[in-house]
Amino acid sequence: MTALRTVLEAFSRLLFGLCALVIVAMALSVTYEVLSRYFFGRPTIWVTEVSSYLLVAVTFLGAAWTLRIDGHIRMDLLGETGGWLGRRVSDLAMFVVAAVVAAALLWSGWHMTSANYSFGWRASTILATPLWMPQALIPLGSLALLIQSLIGLWDTLTGARYVEE
Repeated sequence: MTALRTVLEAFSRLLFGLCALVIVAMALSVTYEVLSRYFFGRPTIWVTEVSSYLLVAVTFLGAAWTLRIDGHIRMDLLGETGGWLGRRVSDLAMFVVAAVVAAALLWSGWHMTSANYSFGWRASTILATPLWMPQALIPLGSLALLIQSLIGLWDTLTGARYVEE
């Protein structure tokens, strides 16, 4: 189980590393747009579209690692006022909800991506980006989020989540 956990968490960490690179790419492209537009009077035609795709990438590629490090927003009232039992109930609820949401996103994202791939649909923009490319990030990130949710749920049920306390 430890080797499997290591591989699965490495997958989340890899996606998070890609997320960091995507943020750098987004910052560079927006900076280029600003410089091009205001200093040279030559706005780009691609930055807005590419930035929107990169925003999807940041959202989905970073979700699993954010859950891994407890970075998602959640209600702490039950955990803080209910003692150890309240914390465990709160964590169980959080991981169950995260797993259900991730599974739904994985399922719907996969169907959307495969339909766009099958039909060869493209964005109605100057770049004519094949829509399956940015949409493939949704099931990929959702799979990682589902895996990380199940790991968190397992750790909560077995008590491994609370060993460091």
